[in-house]
Amino acid sequence: MAVSGRKQVDLLGSVAAGSTEDFDHCCEPCLTTGQRVADGNEFDDVMKKLDEKLKEASEISKKAKSSRSNINDYNKEIIKAITEFRKEINDRLDLMQKDALNNAEEIKSNTNKIIQHVLDKCENMISGIKCLQSSLHASKSTYQDGQLYIDMKRAESTLKSDELIDAEQTLLHTNMHYSFQRNAELETLFCKKMVFGCAVLNTNKLVLADYTNHKVKLISIENRLVKDEKALDSAPCDIAVMSQEQFAVTMPVNKEIVVMTTDDKLSCVRSIKVDRPCYGIDFNQDRLYVACLYPPSVIVLNTQGDILNDIPLNVLSNYFFPYIAVGKDSKLLYINDRGNNSVVSVSLQGDVIATYTHTDLREPQGMLMLDDGSLLVCCFSNGTIHKVNGDLKQGKIMYKGEDEDRLQSICYSSRYAEIYVGCIGDQLKVFNTQ
Repeated sequence: MAVSGRKQVDLLGSVAAGSTEDFDHCCEPCLTTGQRVADGNEFDDVMKKLDEKLKEASEISKKAKSSRSNINDYNKEIIKAITEFRKEINDRLDLMQKDALNNAEEIKSNTNKIIQHVLDKCENMISGIKCLQSSLHASKSTYQDGQLYIDMKRAESTLKSDELIDAEQTLLHTNMHYSFQRNAELETLFCKKMVFGCAVLNTNKLVLADYTNHKVKLISIENRLVKDEKALDSAPCDIAVMSQEQFAVTMPVNKEIVVMTTDDKLSCVRSIKVDRPCYGIDFNQDRLYVACLYPPSVIVLNTQGDILNDIPLNVLSNYFFPYIAVGKDSKLLYINDRGNNSVVSVSLQGDVIATYTHTDLREPQGMLMLDDGSLLVCCFSNGTIHKVNGDLKQGKIMYKGEDEDRLQSICYSSRYAEIYVGCIGDQLKVFNTQ
């Protein structure tokens, strides 16, 4: 029903009189005589709400575009990571193949040397016997009894010789069949149904080792709130992330490493006992690298807790709370030598390769290995953060705080492009890298 201002009075009259038929068909607003629809409060209210809805839609659209941009960025990072991972696998397989081929060549070369030594002995023996036989025949035919007697004694000495027996015994060591034996771990790995890697977008969690309160805390990066905390029976020291949901915590007093998960809430998965106090920890290529004291050392373990290597660090000072960072290729270890105010790179045999010092590198503690192979090092006594090249030849101060900041640990979120630094007194400093 189209209603104009002039006919509105009749309509109102019929409604007021109780005409239900007219009421059922009425869908227009009731206005006074001479008032336009556009002049009413309802029009302004509708327009205001439409503006709000438009603004809301624009905000959501902006967020959607931002999310799409982030997803594209994440995808680029994932593709890059997968490509780099594939290259690392190829490089490691090439190196393993080279080692296997060199080993096979070495076995062949050594065995052939032994065989050639036996052949030379036999040739000398054959030549000597033939010469002796000729001399015996000649002495006999010429009736030279004196020479014949000498030749016969030489023959008896030759017959008593053990040279041929020794040669034969030596040859027995080469009488073996050697073949290529496949690496059982690799064969099992490739026979399994598995994925090449996993990409998880929900990386908005941060785990902290609260040494003073004997707790591990789970922090939401997004809203900066403690989501969960787990009380422990002794003080945790350092944390290494093993996967998106699993991490390892060192417990120096208990001489153990606790593997924990963040699936729904913090929970302990298993405990790995070690024979010495363990402090700094890092995870690289399915290996846990743990800096220990008494004696100073680094133990390397697989994810099941089996010790694969025990690296002595006797060349370093008796530092307190040793932290560790592992080079990208796992060939170098970086240790904070807090007692000497330095950072050292160490080989897998425990030899010091290089040392970094700086007038403002005071009591270095937590370290972070960056994608470009450089290190971020935070200092306990003067609140500085240093960026140091992987060869430890150059470095610079990235942040200079107050002495009382007492920086202890450091980590990084690529998703949020933020660096997190743990400090004394339940403080967490956040630095944006963009």
